[in-house]
Amino acid sequence: TDRLTVSKQVPEAIKRSPSVPSMVTTMQVEAVLPTFARFEATYELRAQAIANNKAARVEGKALDEKFDVAFRMFTPTVRDERGVGASGELAKMAGGILPSDLVKHPLHEEHLHTAEILRQVPLRSDLTYDATRYAELAAVHAKLPGMISTLATTALAVKTTTDDHYASRASFDSVYGRFRSVVRAAGGDALVRALLPEFISRDPKEYDENTGDEPSEVASDADSDVSQSGGGDSGGA
Repeated sequence: TDRLTVSKQVPEAIKRSPSVPSMVTTMQVEAVLPTFARFEATYELRAQAIANNKAARVEGKALDEKFDVAFRMFTPTVRDERGVGASGELAKMAGGILPSDLVKHPLHEEHLHTAEILRQVPLRSDLTYDATRYAELAAVHAKLPGMISTLATTALAVKTTTDDHYASRASFDSVYGRFRSVVRAAGGDALVRALLPEFISRDPKEYDENTGDEPSEVASDADSDVSQSGGGDSGGA
């Protein structure tokens, strides 16, 4: 059982129980339910942010491949007055990076250096080039800023929602541990077993690989009750 399941099972178990001490129902309303709700909300927001970032990376890869093709089709057409390929001149325009190497660089660097190539080549009277290939490269190049922005925005959203989710998860564990103590004090282990399911942690590295997120450090539990109940993982749920 994971945290999401726990957050749904506990309120239902309390509703079904014929007699629940007031101290238990009071804590449930004042602390447990708001904490559970916050946990579920941050879980969903993080899941959506990860999905958005994955989709952006897929689109970014496809655009990068289109750019690489257009770049490779254009650069060999640039020639000097002798009709010799001008890769050396293009490298000067690209900050010393040869055309064959530039396509291996990150998208933002491809955009930056190609902008200079597109700007300078038409100004060079000693160079000739294929205007059609130039236009094709310029068209793809114009799409790069939007994709770079989308990738950065979605990556930031993953980090922000992950930080929020990890904070809400820590609150979940702390409140759930205290709630177990209150339930045990009110009705002993029998009431704990009747109302509160245990939840099993998942390996954080395995979880993060499945979601596409960076591996996180394993968080230690501050509450012994959470540890005993199987909580305290660094996974998402």
